[in-house]
Amino acid sequence: MEYTLGYGAATAGVHAEAKRIFEEAVEQMNSAQAMTGLPRMADNGLAGPEDPAAAAA
Repeated sequence: MEYTLGYGAATAGVHAEAKRIFEEAVEQMNSAQAMTGLPRMADNGLAGPEDPAAAAA
């Protein structure tokens, strides 16, 4: 359930940490919830420049 910390971090504005948490959750647990968090961040330009291609992946 570590991915829930990613949502908390994103809501708090700590986007780089949220991205790290989501990426680890996807890698370690194949978390569908984290997989939805990453495209949302990429689409909105959070934790990096806006990346529509990554958001669509």
